[in-house]
Amino acid sequence: MQSVKRVTLTGAVKSVGFNKPSGAYLVKNFSDSDIYVSFESTVATDTAIKIASGMAQVCFINMRDGLNGQDKTTVISLNGTGEVEVQQIWY
Repeated sequence: MQSVKRVTLTGAVKSVGFNKPSGAYLVKNFSDSDIYVSFESTVATDTAIKIASGMAQVCFINMRDGLNGQDKTTVISLNGTGEVEVQQIWY
């Protein structure tokens, strides 16, 4: 079952929630500028994952103890402007 959401960012932090927790998310940046991704409710640009325009990245919470010990969450937070797609890839 696919779990994908497409959102438009407006320059403020946007939290994207899913029904089931996941430890890994694929984030695609369709916008014309960089976006920032965090597993915390705030998205500090100096500690968040930076994804350049037109790029995508798999974002892991951690890989402690492999997939069996990995932390999971139902929410991922984003900041930037433009269209972004978020897909759970391990849940």
